[in-house]
Amino acid sequence: MSGGSSHKFVAYPVADPVVEGGATLMNWVLEIRRPEPGTRLDRSNRSNRPIPTAEALAELAGWDLPWVDLPERIRSSTDIYEYPMVDRDPLPRWSFGRVTLVGDAAHPMYPMGMNGGSQSIVDARVLAWTLSQHDDPVRALERYENLRREPLNQLVLANRELGPEKIIAMAEEIGGPVPAEHATAVSQGYKKLAGCTTAVLNSRDSWSVSPVMP
Repeated sequence: MSGGSSHKFVAYPVADPVVEGGATLMNWVLEIRRPEPGTRLDRSNRSNRPIPTAEALAELAGWDLPWVDLPERIRSSTDIYEYPMVDRDPLPRWSFGRVTLVGDAAHPMYPMGMNGGSQSIVDARVLAWTLSQHDDPVRALERYENLRREPLNQLVLANRELGPEKIIAMAEEIGGPVPAEHATAVSQGYKKLAGCTTAVLNSRDSWSVSPVMP
């Protein structure tokens, strides 16, 4: 549920109800974009900060969703915490001799398009594959970086601009549904950038590493 590009509310169950039709344990996220969020250090220091119920309710003032009682969801929550979203500028280098960066150490990004954790898994898979292809670990790390760094740097920058959620901003701007062709262009463009189009996944060589038999 979105209140525009600056406010988004996500809720989902994390456990089945004890009895059918009964209360269900839920998790919810209220995403807020601040025009002046402060320095990255300031935001990192606020991670895991307890949030008063009144502060969360104030951010949802004016929302009217007939299918869910948002204020009640907030008031019935046992704990509310702040987790600032931060990224870093793309790096010019990941590998240093026999040492390299993987996952958030290499490309911390805003969590758009499910790519924060997903791309970290891909990093590990590609790294294992390149190590299996070279006797020299330094060359293997160089190849891993050549395959991953530039595409991931572009993804970090795309996520700063909302990534696939740019469709939400477009809907807000025009005040209604986004034409299908425009929404498809945004979605497919982001999939291509993330390397997860159907054509790419079905055509590239596998990164699987065969186990070494004794």
